[in-house]
Amino acid sequence: MTQIINIFSGNVITEGEMNLHELVLHYIKTEREAGRRPALTGAGLTGAVLRGADLRGAVLKGAFLRGADLTDADLTGADFTDADLTDADLRGAVLKGADLRGAVLTGADFTDANLTGAVLRGTDLRGADLRGAVLKGVKISKAAVFTGIYRYIVMPVIAEDGTWYIRMGCYFRKAVDWEIDFWNNPNEFPNNGDMGSKLRWMAYQTALAWLALNREG
Repeated sequence: MTQIINIFSGNVITEGEMNLHELVLHYIKTEREAGRRPALTGAGLTGAVLRGADLRGAVLKGAFLRGADLTDADLTGADFTDADLTDADLRGAVLKGADLRGAVLTGADFTDANLTGAVLRGTDLRGADLRGAVLKGVKISKAAVFTGIYRYIVMPVIAEDGTWYIRMGCYFRKAVDWEIDFWNNPNEFPNNGDMGSKLRWMAYQTALAWLALNREG
């Protein structure tokens, strides 16, 4: 019979005595040692305490992580597509290059998290706290997320240095750069007065209005 070692105490434990945190981390450790990418697709991890866990490159597609504690976890390159992270605690987590497409992140706390290179297309970030988070090298002071205005998410951001940024789809630029060249994606949104282009312009104006209302004094 294979012995399982408590990763914290070093003692031999039975599966019945193992908590969810230890089971997950033991599985990830075993998969990595076997040269495989840890796969937790669709896993039920609601409320799991994975504080400080090393989940680099883990596949968590469609996983249920509602209310999970992932503070200070290393989630670099992890795949969270279509996962449910409602109200998850991701304070200080590293999400560099993480794939969050289609993930539900409503109410999640990203305070001081690093989202550099994270893929956010189709994510639901309503009510998420992004204060102090880093997005493409920009440390966020205030941010909002608007969905349903046009095809992609719209995220107005006020950086800690007071600079305004707007993310529209995959484009994250300073507000002044959008003003200079708003129609930067003519293949998808030509400036021809069609509905898609009008809705994109409306989304941009909504972001500007939010920035103006939330400007630092």
